[in-house]
Amino acid sequence: MASMTIESLVPDAEVMVFHRGPPGPGAELRLYPAINPTHIQWRQENGAWADLVALDDLMGPAGPVGITWRSEGWDSISEFSERDVLLHDDIIWIALSDNTNQEPGDSDSPWDILLDGTSIASDRELAEAARDKAQDWAEKAEDVTVEPGSYSAKHWAAKAEDEKDLAATAKTGAENARDKAEKWAEEDEDIEVEPGSYSAKHWAEKAQDAATGGAGSISVTPAGNIAATNVQAALEELDTEKAKVGAVASSGLTMATARVLGRVTAGTGGLEELTAAQIRTFVGNASDTVAALIELATQSEVNAGTDTGRAVVPATLLGFTKARPGNVAYTVKTDTFSTSSGSFVDVTGLSVSITPLISTSRILVFGMVNVGPYGANYPAFVKLVRDSTDLSVGGAAGSRSRTMALAQSDRLVAVPLLDIDSPGTTSVITYKVQMKTRTGGGINAHINRDTTDTDNVDFGRAASVLIAMEIV
Repeated sequence: MASMTIESLVPDAEVMVFHRGPPGPGAELRLYPAINPTHIQWRQENGAWADLVALDDLMGPAGPVGITWRSEGWDSISEFSERDVLLHDDIIWIALSDNTNQEPGDSDSPWDILLDGTSIASDRELAEAARDKAQDWAEKAEDVTVEPGSYSAKHWAAKAEDEKDLAATAKTGAENARDKAEKWAEEDEDIEVEPGSYSAKHWAEKAQDAATGGAGSISVTPAGNIAATNVQAALEELDTEKAKVGAVASSGLTMATARVLGRVTAGTGGLEELTAAQIRTFVGNASDTVAALIELATQSEVNAGTDTGRAVVPATLLGFTKARPGNVAYTVKTDTFSTSSGSFVDVTGLSVSITPLISTSRILVFGMVNVGPYGANYPAFVKLVRDSTDLSVGGAAGSRSRTMALAQSDRLVAVPLLDIDSPGTTSVITYKVQMKTRTGGGINAHINRDTTDTDNVDFGRAASVLIAMEIV
């Protein structure tokens, strides 16, 4: 068969011209193409139209349905169609059906998440917070904490500069102290180190003079009841006064080796050891206006705070202050607890024990308990108990449950608990949280979680705390 080549395609005339073999009569072939609604057709010049190929055979499968971007976002009055796409609350949503006034994210809303951008915003906020904290660690002003008890590099640089100045000052002080110490040790005789005070060398030389020159030649200044002006005469006067002590001319006292000696009645003879009651007859009792004999209060008298005639010493004062708010017991519960009981049961991990130091003390009991009821119509009841005694529950009213607090919600509820108790004991006592739920099978109440407890970032776990503090 002769080869056939396309010589030209003439769109305007809708004709294709072919040549078959060498030029000559019949070598040129003219074909005319056309398209009707169902086929591509062709014919030769002056010939009849013939179907070349069906259009259906040339079409592939239908492509996906497109989406419509609603750049104006969501509002309550606009109409939205199926497959409309918009941005709302940092999330890109797609409409599953036509709707109006049905906000994305609501319960039973005909919208689905196409792209969640909240985590991107959260990551950006975390990065910015980390940047700010790093800047605080570097540049926070002196004596301003970055976190409790912790300071910036700028703070410590300033402190180092201050310490350098203090070290220089301390060095100067040490040198001055060294020079003064040398004077106290070695300053010459009769030269004052400070007004009226002399060195060790001065007194050593004075002692040497006394040893070699005799006591009678050393001058002294008369003082008290001694009139002598030299050591020897002064000693003789002291001997005379000592002899007078043997005879007590009237009622009186003298001290002898950590005992009080004296006579209750006037007279002569030896002295006797006096009792506290006998001493009190001479001295009397001390008061806020009179300096006299005092008696120490016992710990119980200090704690009671009613005695007006006895004195307090540091040991009993410390024992009293221990009964102040320093006597505290507390616990923090970070795990969860659940119950379906219709009667009150102990919440595990939410109890504290405390031993009052004073029987008349009161105990401040307070805390915060995060309760997850079964639902809005299913209350969870919570109360405080001392050992087995209820604290501050509601009054009796028919068959109603007596409780300190209750929660009704399908979400986690923070329930505060508070009571001031007077246990009247110094023995150990235990305060605890109890809880129950509405009676009926399968109705649970929870601590530190809600009923749904779905594992995603929109649901959480909480912590509960209980504190007992002794107050006087």
